[in-house]
Amino acid sequence: MLKPAAYFAVFLFILILPIKGFLYYKQLSGLKSYVLGASEAAVMDMASAANSASDFNFSQAQESFNKAGQNFNEVKSEIGLISKFLGVLGSIIPNKDIKMASEADLILKAGALSAEIGSHLSLPLSILNSDNIKIGNLIDNFYLEGTKASEKAEILITTIDKINPDNLPSEYREEFIGLKEKSKIILALLTEFEDILASGRLFLGFENDKRYLLVFQNNTEMRASGGFIGSFAIIDFRNGEIKNIDVPPGGSYDTEGSLFERIIAPEPLHLVNSLWHFWDANWWPDWPTSAKKLMWFYEKSGGSTVDGVISLTPTVLEDILKIVGSVYLDSGFDFVDGSLEINADNFWEITQTFSEQKPLDHPAYFQNPYLRSSSTNASSSHENELIAAPKKIIGCLMDKIIEKISNIKNKDSFFGLIKILDDNFIQKHVLAYFSNEKLQASAVKYGFDGGVKETGRDYLMVVNTNIGGGKSDKKIKEEITHEARLEGNGSIINTVTIKRVHTGKSDEQFSGVKNIDWMRIYVPLGSELISAQGFLPPLARQFEKPDESWKADPDILISEGQASVDVDSGTKKYSEFNKTVFANWSQVAPGETAIIKIKYRLPFRLNVGQVDNLEAKIGDFFNPNIKDVMPYALYVQKQPGSIGSSFKSLFKLPNNYKIIWQYGENMDTTDYSWEASGSLDTDKYWAVIMEVD
Repeated sequence: MLKPAAYFAVFLFILILPIKGFLYYKQLSGLKSYVLGASEAAVMDMASAANSASDFNFSQAQESFNKAGQNFNEVKSEIGLISKFLGVLGSIIPNKDIKMASEADLILKAGALSAEIGSHLSLPLSILNSDNIKIGNLIDNFYLEGTKASEKAEILITTIDKINPDNLPSEYREEFIGLKEKSKIILALLTEFEDILASGRLFLGFENDKRYLLVFQNNTEMRASGGFIGSFAIIDFRNGEIKNIDVPPGGSYDTEGSLFERIIAPEPLHLVNSLWHFWDANWWPDWPTSAKKLMWFYEKSGGSTVDGVISLTPTVLEDILKIVGSVYLDSGFDFVDGSLEINADNFWEITQTFSEQKPLDHPAYFQNPYLRSSSTNASSSHENELIAAPKKIIGCLMDKIIEKISNIKNKDSFFGLIKILDDNFIQKHVLAYFSNEKLQASAVKYGFDGGVKETGRDYLMVVNTNIGGGKSDKKIKEEITHEARLEGNGSIINTVTIKRVHTGKSDEQFSGVKNIDWMRIYVPLGSELISAQGFLPPLARQFEKPDESWKADPDILISEGQASVDVDSGTKKYSEFNKTVFANWSQVAPGETAIIKIKYRLPFRLNVGQVDNLEAKIGDFFNPNIKDVMPYALYVQKQPGSIGSSFKSLFKLPNNYKIIWQYGENMDTTDYSWEASGSLDTDKYWAVIMEVD
């Protein structure tokens, strides 16, 4: 939000100089000293405001912007009539000084508007200089002042458009044209920011109270939309403030006793439980679908209606702790040292230790190293209470982290936190689904809806679902290679190779177990499976059978329920989210490696003339001899919650094809191939246009 102020400070510094020519004109020498002094003071105030803002002193920045605006308006008032007279005179007398001076009124008006915009943006930020920062107040003030800034920016652009660059000194014309374009960019940014803030106000309950289901998806035990849901919370917002946070002490398992619906779980889950529950409802990689199912299970388990579902992985909280620093828990637990420090480095280990606590008489019971030994009846009783509420630590941590965020005063920490959150949105560690259409449209627009995307070209998403494999995904290193080979007839054969290495050791707590993965590979709808190898299913006797009285889920019936099975590999094939899905089991023990390879034919051929308008223009530019051209593109979606697999894409062409245009990061091309590689920490897109001899 500081960019507009910086742009306008430079803009005014450049454009104020022509006024000097006007003032030096001998007939106006009487105003020279006054106008020059006031104009230069205004520019200095703008520079001072920019410096104050960069130092995080937004109160001083607002004061300086206001002073600059006053100075610009005073000068404008003094020369207003003279400027209009010179405008008429300049149209008659071809004198460059008169023409230049005739623009002074518009330039000063632009200066005053710029200062007002800076003031509007600084006012809400000045809240950050107070001792009691409330995010709701910050957003509400930003919305009100941002709306005013947008209105002034529109007037500013209209004013700038009236300035004739030909009347300015030649050495400033190029800079003026550049800054004129930047002012339009600023308006676009302000308009978008205003839209975000409007959604933020709706989300935070400024218009109506909002209640959200917040789920914690543990990505060390991968599930399709991010991870196993061991804990959740209910958060209530009103007028920008959190009115209540309720974290069930028993976590997701607290929903079991009040669930009376008996729904058959998706078949792969029968390995652990054939009855479907809330904690297994995030079955799909498409977050809106999983979120709706979570809402359904929560309500059927006695929960209230919620306005949406928000998901976080441990990665988000670890990144936040890197910014805000350690938090200390000193009550509610009998800690060995009286208190417990939790930071980004030990967050996962500590929370996992508490979450995995078992009753004293359980075969898998272990002494929690962070708590005093249960050597007395009193301490044993206290430990039993904690075991009965293993997720209690999550609620305590949430309170401490929110308190830390509210007390941020350092500008580096503030903007660091914003960047961290933005990165986690992009990397799908934060997902959101809303029942409100406007909010959901914003989630889709800004890319944190977690939906499976539509594409008319090649597509790939590899989805891992850990079922009964503990927290072993923390130790899995995955490499995905996608090779597309274009045949002479325009058809494309894809080969996807997935290498999964278990780097853990069998004696490691939580993660030193076999990784059991139901793998789903999403490809373009209608793709034809040619071969599949490397899959390894569990034994049939390990699966539970559902009770005959239980109901089938309609969402499962219309997709997986219609699956066919490849006889040779046992791979299931079905349609879902307008994609074809190949699904099968992978297993890999600590210290071992599994390699899965599937080959399939895409449902379309690349034919000459298959280009849209943009592709045609690109082809015409790079192919002036009008040879036949065709496009190929690959869109790869990252699985939500994944820490980022290693990914490589290869595209190979026949010798009579040649790449003439390319798009995509980390991409190397020859005439007849491309190779792109990197971490699949975000969605990726690569494209080429080829000419055909």
